[in-house]
Amino acid sequence: MKKILIKNNSALAGVIEALLLVGLVAVILSTIQLVYIPEIMKQKESSHLDEVENQFSHIKSVIDTQSMMGVMQSDQAIAYSPMFSPIKLGTKRLPYFVTSDTYGELQIIDNEDTNSEIDILPSVGDSKYLDGIPLTSIQYTFYSMYQGYNTKYIYEGSGVILNQTGSESYSGETMRVNPAMKIENYSNNIKIYYSIPVLFCQPGKSNLYGLDLSYIRTNYTNHVTHSDTSITHIRIYSEHLDAWYQSLVDNRIGILWEYDENGYINVEYKESVSPNYIEITPGTKNINVDFTILEIGIQTGSGTVIS
Repeated sequence: MKKILIKNNSALAGVIEALLLVGLVAVILSTIQLVYIPEIMKQKESSHLDEVENQFSHIKSVIDTQSMMGVMQSDQAIAYSPMFSPIKLGTKRLPYFVTSDTYGELQIIDNEDTNSEIDILPSVGDSKYLDGIPLTSIQYTFYSMYQGYNTKYIYEGSGVILNQTGSESYSGETMRVNPAMKIENYSNNIKIYYSIPVLFCQPGKSNLYGLDLSYIRTNYTNHVTHSDTSITHIRIYSEHLDAWYQSLVDNRIGILWEYDENGYINVEYKESVSPNYIEITPGTKNINVDFTILEIGIQTGSGTVIS
């Protein structure tokens, strides 16, 4: 009996269709992973930094409020009780795709750790500030995985500074919120009112690293006032002098631009000396000052601020 073989390609066609479908899915997923996911993560990091900037503005407003009520000797508990301000340290990876967590670091540079200061001559009469007023700071660093540059927000001298490094399009810094200075122009003098926060931190409570939500706790403890009508110079020593100089004398919007432009005072960026500093000296008018040094207890994380 003769056998007859019948050729049937239907099974093979099903296998080919499955392979083509798998290949199509792989191409789509690869395109999403290589093209769209990095852009999504960049946007996620940008949104996070916008949130951090708002949180730094909140920290400034909390310290300003506590300080104002403390100086006024208010009987409201808000002036002396610790208040907390949230800080989101980092961003989490996307599920199901190859992405990375992005971490942030929070540091408090207090009166014991800082190398920055405001030097005024004649000096402040209080023994703690004879050698200068410490420029303490809260610093947040975001170690970007997708934007190609690192970002810092710094609360220093009651101002908020944005600093970026490593970007092809922008590396530098700017003062996002100006320090708490007020200027009055009189016939023979320029009077500078300035409230300067000095941070006092508890040991072991000055640093955080991670990606979770954390908190900064602050409270007003004391203040020192200093008034003088015969100022020889005011010098600002900081790691962020570019931001300070822009804040003080940026064209038409700087705090001291009008008075420097008219020669009433002189504002100079001393880059030829080490360390660099910004110097404010009298011009055609004298400089009077009314400084309020605000002593602020501060710490990261949970617990009670002890000042």
